[in-house]
Amino acid sequence: MSTDLRLDAGCCDHPKVIKLVKRAGEGAFRCWIRLLGWTANNRPSSGDLRGLDDEDIEELARWIGDSGVFAPALRELKLLDGGPGKSRVHDWKEHQPYLAHADDRHQHAHKAAAARWKGKYGETIDDAATSDSAGMPRANGEHSISTAERNAPDPDPAPSPSPNPDPLPTPLHVTEQEREGRARTPARERKSSNNISNRKLGPWPKDFALDAELRSFAAGAGCDAEAEFAAFHDHCLATGKEYADYRRAFMGWIRKADKFGPVATIATAEPNQGDRFSCREGGCEHVCHHKGCSGLPSDVCRYGPEETSTRA
Repeated sequence: MSTDLRLDAGCCDHPKVIKLVKRAGEGAFRCWIRLLGWTANNRPSSGDLRGLDDEDIEELARWIGDSGVFAPALRELKLLDGGPGKSRVHDWKEHQPYLAHADDRHQHAHKAAAARWKGKYGETIDDAATSDSAGMPRANGEHSISTAERNAPDPDPAPSPSPNPDPLPTPLHVTEQEREGRARTPARERKSSNNISNRKLGPWPKDFALDAELRSFAAGAGCDAEAEFAAFHDHCLATGKEYADYRRAFMGWIRKADKFGPVATIATAEPNQGDRFSCREGGCEHVCHHKGCSGLPSDVCRYGPEETSTRA
């Protein structure tokens, strides 16, 4: 149904309207506007009133005057073209272009929307609708109940019979998943106590010490387990740092040795005798002159106590 009907601002003073009012009265103009509204809603593209005789036209316009006066007056004033049963509104397409071209406008909009859809999704709207309908799941739950099941007696009548049956009967439409859900406990499973997020921070544990696993982990990173453990312990005490899991915290300390440098390293091979540095200043106090020990204090040698007494 159309909601658009366009009238010229000066239509009330149009010569044809003035003559219509003289011949049939003021009510004829109101009936003429009502007839145009009916045409806009029912014959918007053509303004064609074919199949309607003069009596039908007067009834649609709610004409209450003498029969056979209103429709002939419209025809004489060229407001209607054609004879009884073949009438049409005069120059409808020229005066109502928006209504007359509504179908063409809708088709153009549909084609434009289809082109945008295909450009975006690579398929036409009709193909998408067909694939969507084919992929829709079948109805389940209460929508899949047959007519016979819907007309069956309620499995849970009210009021409940006494005594209540044990176990209670299960309705036919309850799915297997719902049956399993009823059997489960309503309480949620508690989080594992091993979850670190549930464990509180605490001071250095009295029973925390190096073991074979931690020593092996430090050695695999090229670090001295004893020295790193002592440094980690001093760091915790000096800064007041606390952990929920000191074992994992120490392993993280070892992993960061590559970034911050180890406290002490384990020699992986004996130093070459020629791989040494020389002191340019007199009064040398180095216990060794290994190039690998050049950055250490003068009384420290990383290659073991058997080398500490050797001077180059």
